[in-house]
Amino acid sequence: MKHLFIVLCLAFVCKTAFGQKELITLDEHNKYIYYKVADAPGIKQDTLFSRCLKGVESNKRFSHTKPVVSPGTSIIVKSKITIYSSATVVKHEIGDVTYTLTVEFKDEKYRYWLADFVVSPYERNRYGVYAIVPGGGRPLELIKSKVDSKQFNDYLAQVETFGNELGEEIKVYLTNPAKKNLEPVKIDTKKW
Repeated sequence: MKHLFIVLCLAFVCKTAFGQKELITLDEHNKYIYYKVADAPGIKQDTLFSRCLKGVESNKRFSHTKPVVSPGTSIIVKSKITIYSSATVVKHEIGDVTYTLTVEFKDEKYRYWLADFVVSPYERNRYGVYAIVPGGGRPLELIKSKVDSKQFNDYLAQVETFGNELGEEIKVYLTNPAKKNLEPVKIDTKKW
C-alpha cells in the first residue's frame, strides 16, 4: 500500500510537470509578447495579405478600429479582450487587456504577434456592476507587482489562450479563400 501511494504521487507530479504550458515570453525590450511563425505552402505574399486583410475587416472583434496597413507586407490592429476571474465559483470580469496584433507576410509564410498589453482592471461600482477603474490602465509588465503570482499567471494563461484562438482564426483566413456570398436558399412551405 505504501509503494502504491508513492507511485501515485510520482505519477501525479510527472503529470503536472509535463502539463505546464509555455507562457507568453519577454522580448528584447522586456515587454510581454505572444509570437508565432507559420507556413502557408503554395500561397504567395500578396494573396496572404489580401486574404488576411479581408478576414480582419470582416471580424467583429476588430470592427471598432481600422487596421493600419503597409500594402502587401503587414497589418496592424489594436483591440482588447476581457479577462475573467477563476478564483471563485462564479466567473466575473476582472479587467480588459488591450493589445496590438501585427501580422507580416512573405512568400509561403507569415508571422503574427500580440504585444503592447495594457491591463485595465474592473471594480464593482455603486450600482453593483463591474466597470473599468478610471485611470487604471497599466502595462502588463507593471501589473506583476500589483497582483499575486497566481492571478498574474492566470492573466498570462488567458492571453495565451486568446493568442492561440486568434492564430487559428488567422490560419483559416489565409488557407481558405473567401467564399462568395450566395443568395440564401428560399424554402417554399406550401409545396411539400
